[in-house]
Amino acid sequence: MLINGFQPNWIQSPGKVINQFILLSNIDLKSISKDDLDLLEKIKTEKEKINIKNIDTLSKIFGGSDEFWLNLQYQYDEHVERFSHKKIDPNFNEFKNIISELKSEKWLPLTDLNYLDQINLKAFYGISEFQALESKTIVSNVLGSKLKTIGKYSVSDLNLATYIRKVELEARKQFGLSNLSWNKDKLLLKLGEIKELTKSRNILDTLPELINLLNQCGVALVFAPTLSKTPICGLAKFLENGKAIIALTPKYNRDYVFWQTLFHEIGHLILHENEMIFCDEDDIQEGKASIEIEADHFMFNTLLYPINHEDLENYVDLRLIRRSKLEGWKEICKKARELNISASLLTGILKKMALIPYSYYSDRHQNIL
Repeated sequence: MLINGFQPNWIQSPGKVINQFILLSNIDLKSISKDDLDLLEKIKTEKEKINIKNIDTLSKIFGGSDEFWLNLQYQYDEHVERFSHKKIDPNFNEFKNIISELKSEKWLPLTDLNYLDQINLKAFYGISEFQALESKTIVSNVLGSKLKTIGKYSVSDLNLATYIRKVELEARKQFGLSNLSWNKDKLLLKLGEIKELTKSRNILDTLPELINLLNQCGVALVFAPTLSKTPICGLAKFLENGKAIIALTPKYNRDYVFWQTLFHEIGHLILHENEMIFCDEDDIQEGKASIEIEADHFMFNTLLYPINHEDLENYVDLRLIRRSKLEGWKEICKKARELNISASLLTGILKKMALIPYSYYSDRHQNIL
């Protein structure tokens, strides 16, 4: 039996190793007998262990010595036993729901061992294996003291910090080795091109071009669902490496909300250039913070250019819209073409500015997903 002193903080089951052999060896599964396939499936699902009775079958299919296959199972069992007796942090149970959500989105590896879940979660948050798993520390590390409040909803700071961490990791992948950095002047010049994309009927098809335009300005764009108890439409954040992030969520799953939120978050980056994290939900609130009003005005005026949002009430024939839905829709389409935005987006702006009821033209909006 091969034994060594190396004790990794990860394990790979014999079933996963067999899966890799199948992929790398281009083995034709049709050439394997049904009994042998049944054995492989049982090993992959851990319903049967590799043992002296089945190693001949494994050697016949994949090669390798008896000692190799027996040692593979032995080391796996040994590590499982070792991890099952490892100390779990006192606060581990507080994170179980987050671990489940991250696993379901493939942000954490699948494992049934609490200790490995703990190690993987710490790696996700960027903290040491030997550092205590504490929600206050994680929230402080990710959010700091610069989080802007996001309304009257029940919000989990830990879930929000976890979502922001996800977004930061996605942004790193997006930028790769690029040396592009935040460039406000360049973004201002790109606003016309970005506005042009609002006319697309399929946002998912438009995302690659939109991401590319923003990346050129040192801004990553991440479109991803939030975790539970994080009821936000979007967020904006500056990173320590001189880049910025905008994250958008499919909270309302409507095209006009996507574009309104995007330009609102761009407004935060351009108008409020500091390290504050801006998280925004879409509902209109009383007592809205001045920076939120400023970001809204930026969004309105950028999308409605060349008119000012204060002139929209006189620019669109609201009486016609109230009198005839059909003729009103023609009016909206005409004015949307003049403004170079989609009719759905103009309708959404009219609703957000409380110029028409939210019930109007609901069937004219596009779902994102």
